[in-house]
Amino acid sequence: MSKTYGFRLGENDGDLEKILEPMTGRDRSFYIKTAIRFYAACGEKIDSMAAEIRQIRTLLESGSLPPAKKDKRPSPEGPEETLKNPGIDAEEIIRESIMDIINWGK
Repeated sequence: MSKTYGFRLGENDGDLEKILEPMTGRDRSFYIKTAIRFYAACGEKIDSMAAEIRQIRTLLESGSLPPAKKDKRPSPEGPEETLKNPGIDAEEIIRESIMDIINWGK
């Protein structure tokens, strides 16, 4: 079953006109269908990721990250030197790094 859907560009749709105008009718139709499918499949995920990024930026800008995440800095020494240094617990660093990755999206 084949149906036709259409829409009109308004005064504030110059950005859309700039994109669609150079295309042929068939290309324009394919482009619009692809854009709608992409938005239907990924729009919610993109909105969620954008919200998480805003939260992370807010935490970074306010300096309100927990001390364990904020105060631990990478060693200025290379990884080889870090392994030689008996005062550094490599397993603890790895454990904390894994926890940071797991908790990234929360």
